[in-house]
Amino acid sequence: RARYWGTRKVGLQAFLTALAVNLKRWVNITLTKIKDKVKLPTASTVTVSA
Repeated sequence: RARYWGTRKVGLQAFLTALAVNLKRWVNITLTKIKDKVKLPTASTVTVSA
């Protein structure tokens, strides 16, 4: 609720909330692209020779 807050504070909160949402989205997309390029070995693909 924005009662008694003033439009400047509410506008700032909306801006910062949108910034946080977009930053999280950008990080998730970037990490997904990096994971797709790297293809780390999983336990099922790793073979141990003794």
